[in-house]
Amino acid sequence: MMKLDERLPIELKSLLNIEIEDDLYPLSKPISEFEVRLACRVICLDEHSFCFAHIADNNPFASSDYLETSGGGLETGETHLQCIKRELEEELGIIVDPICYLGKAVSYYNLISRKNVSYFYLVRKIGETRLNLSKQERDELHLSQFKAEVESCVAAYKEKNLKSKAGSLIYRRDVPYIEKALEVIYSYGLY
Repeated sequence: MMKLDERLPIELKSLLNIEIEDDLYPLSKPISEFEVRLACRVICLDEHSFCFAHIADNNPFASSDYLETSGGGLETGETHLQCIKRELEEELGIIVDPICYLGKAVSYYNLISRKNVSYFYLVRKIGETRLNLSKQERDELHLSQFKAEVESCVAAYKEKNLKSKAGSLIYRRDVPYIEKALEVIYSYGLY
């Protein structure tokens, strides 16, 4: 695991590490030839809600209207904490403090020939800043912030994501970490 550049308030003894196969799209080339992308993803607690990215797109991979944990690719030389803070400021316009590392998901996306290695964190919103979406996020993905009440966030994910293949793959990747985040916030009295 790559390291954050500071210690986290909570260090879990049991981390979640999963691998998600893509059985919804045909294999486009051998998995050994897939592009590998390292990313940080977050479950962001904002008082009684979680903040997610809402994608309203219409392309072959990501048919419209699904939710996704916010985050993105690690840039060269960037720590996980730097990536988390940059992505949340850009995508959702929020400033966060990390709470804990939840684990790692390895997911395969056959249609785009990519293997994602995603490091999941639970963070807390502490402020707001100016939204700074990329042209693709703004014009193609129509990315926006979606808040779901803590008690109903998994149901909201299910309702939005299970309508499409891409949403279903993201549901499989994200929901185990959302459930782990729920376990942490209830166990540590963060909610």
